[in-house]
Amino acid sequence: AVLITILKHPTGSTVQIGHDVNVEVGSLALPRGVHFESFYDQGDFIAGSIKGTRDSIAIGVLLAMVVLFAFLRSWRMTMVIMLVVPATLATTVLCLNAVGLTINIMTLGGMAAAVGLIIDDAIVVIEYVFTRLAHRHPAAGERPATLAASIGPTLHDLMPAIIGSTASTIVIHIPLAFLGGLTGAFFTSLSVTMVIAMLVSFILSISLAPLLASELLRE
Repeated sequence: AVLITILKHPTGSTVQIGHDVNVEVGSLALPRGVHFESFYDQGDFIAGSIKGTRDSIAIGVLLAMVVLFAFLRSWRMTMVIMLVVPATLATTVLCLNAVGLTINIMTLGGMAAAVGLIIDDAIVVIEYVFTRLAHRHPAAGERPATLAASIGPTLHDLMPAIIGSTASTIVIHIPLAFLGGLTGAFFTSLSVTMVIAMLVSFILSISLAPLLASELLRE
């Protein structure tokens, strides 16, 4: 038997390298009685871990929506938040790519941990908009676009609280981004992911969430 060990460069993708090696080996014209057999592929472990973390995020978001509907008793409010969360996570992934981070166990774990915080921002804004609308007495047949008049005062009243809650969460993770050694290698990706997710959540909670609320919420 001949043992061949393949090492990757620091910037290489273990999953992609494993796939490419399997493709290359499959294209070889081997003599009779000779065969390749993979004895250990880290790509399989990484792919399985990423899939498990991804499924956990999806289940967590679904359970959060169930809790929101159970307590808020409004499918419209739940729908607004259900749209904000995927938009926040998708934007976070784009930002991670822009700063040179990849999708791995730590970045996915950071997004999973940030889901609850992401929902918090959206809940505060949407619930306050809903409360303001509930105390209004519009004329019969008022169009949804008119309801947007409540968005401006809502954001003005909530802005200090939203900025304070977001900033207090972000500053907790900043020191972790400067850890050195092996610990820093793990926690840097986690902390940077959570900081980015919180910033994106803040921006969308004061922009996309009120926009969706003005279209979906009713008296």
